[in-house]
Amino acid sequence: MENKTFCSVLWNHQMVDGTGRVKPCCRFLEDHRPKNHTLDNHSIQDIFDSDFQNDLRERVLRGERLEGCRRCYEEEDNNKKSLRMRLNEHTKVGEKHVDTNDNKLEYLELSLSNDCNLMCRMCDSRYSFKLFDEEQEYHGKTFSKTKRTKANLDSIYPHLKDMKYIKFTGGEPLIIPDHWTLLEYAVEKGYAKNIELEYSINMTVVPQRTLDTIEQFKFVKLCCSVDGYGEVNEAIRHPTKWSVVEKNLDLLDLAPDNSSVFTSTTVSILNIEHFVSWMEWLKQREFDKINKDTFAGVVSHPVMNPKYLNLRLMTDEQNKRMFDHLRSCSTDDDMIEKLNQWEMYSKKLPMTEDEIVQGRKDLERFFSKMSLIQNKDWSKIFPMCYRMIQEWNE
Repeated sequence: MENKTFCSVLWNHQMVDGTGRVKPCCRFLEDHRPKNHTLDNHSIQDIFDSDFQNDLRERVLRGERLEGCRRCYEEEDNNKKSLRMRLNEHTKVGEKHVDTNDNKLEYLELSLSNDCNLMCRMCDSRYSFKLFDEEQEYHGKTFSKTKRTKANLDSIYPHLKDMKYIKFTGGEPLIIPDHWTLLEYAVEKGYAKNIELEYSINMTVVPQRTLDTIEQFKFVKLCCSVDGYGEVNEAIRHPTKWSVVEKNLDLLDLAPDNSSVFTSTTVSILNIEHFVSWMEWLKQREFDKINKDTFAGVVSHPVMNPKYLNLRLMTDEQNKRMFDHLRSCSTDDDMIEKLNQWEMYSKKLPMTEDEIVQGRKDLERFFSKMSLIQNKDWSKIFPMCYRMIQEWNE
């Protein structure tokens, strides 16, 4: 019988965020991680070998569901392929390559700091220090205890000789000096040729050294975070300039053969109405390299937090109207099927009735605030979302 809780990452992977907090993976819920599991208190090896992580391993081998892994289980319960499932099937990372009697740290996800040049609307100050002041002013509290954060990477360097895979996330890794220092060390020591890299980048800064560095490593995946065409992306990933994003997409379309480049879209109640037009733009561009491994180029995933951007805020009537509209904008059978899946999934995203009510109130305030902060009329950029807000008040 298939073990429906087994996750290979528990035997080979660790995630470090910009404050030095360590947990099994990016999706593991923060409330279920020991608070002292930070690089300021322990080495990454000590955390990897800790009683806490050994207990997690034993529990999944028994088929137990882990509290910290709730997001994956919720997706699976709604017939979506979760990160747990995808990693278990991975040809190099997955279940077939894990010796459950031999824990070996070979995969890292590193969010080196919260140094970022954007203020993405679904983000917070843990990942972009530029949101710190805004959070204080509008919410009276901040997600990050200090404006700027920086992980202590001293205990990472000894592991590079055995490392197979490193994923860099934000802040924006391409503007973080420690990221380049780590790569230069791996190249200098001769480790780079055995290491695969993965990036999550915002497409506003892609220095030429990015392409030069790719050639030094075994393989590099570049995940380009873009949430729509033109002013849609500019509003959500403020203060992005679309002309810069487009120029950098063209640059990465020339990336070396030992790389894969794809776009990733965070789907929210804001940009869902533009989903088909964004897909169509990608298809019409006919990139040579970008998105060749995925349908129409887009890896897409829903906003879970903040709650006021969650698709679940739509009433059943609004949800039907939205997806009927989107289906009417496409004649592509694959796209229609993708929209059908999104429609079903959007109704099952986990939110309580109280959270939905509060989320709608918060979205109205947020919508007005963003129009003022960005000096843009959001009702014209996101007209269907604006209409829904008005309907909630009728």
